[in-house]
Amino acid sequence: MARHWLCTVNKDNWRIIRRELIWGASRRFKGRVEKISVGDKIVFYVTPASIGGIFEAITPMFEETRKIFASEEVFPCRIKLKPLIVPKEPISFRPLIPRLSFIRDKKRWSAYIRLPVREIPVNDYNVILWYLRREHSAHKT
Repeated sequence: MARHWLCTVNKDNWRIIRRELIWGASRRFKGRVEKISVGDKIVFYVTPASIGGIFEAITPMFEETRKIFASEEVFPCRIKLKPLIVPKEPISFRPLIPRLSFIRDKKRWSAYIRLPVREIPVNDYNVILWYLRREHSAHKT
């Protein structure tokens, strides 16, 4: 059964993730990244407050030190990705806050997205998927 993850990235790394179809995290989060399995769904939260898209993990975690991310850190704990729904531009996250159960304190919601990777409940994933599909289709020309 697929699990669902929320990964937080900055705008520069989001562009690289979209282009390279690889996401990476610091070694200190290796234990969390290793829990992501092939077929799991990954929602990318792009700082400061938007959803970039949803991808599927197509590899288990692997380590690679080739510098591709816009950071001093290499982010060697990596996963290759397949895009599932990726709007041209990230979509505002704020309308989702009241609807997401993993965000318990709606006033201090940013505390729940600070980690670079966290598992989210399937119901929250489905809310985000519905929202992305709705917003994505509304912005098509």
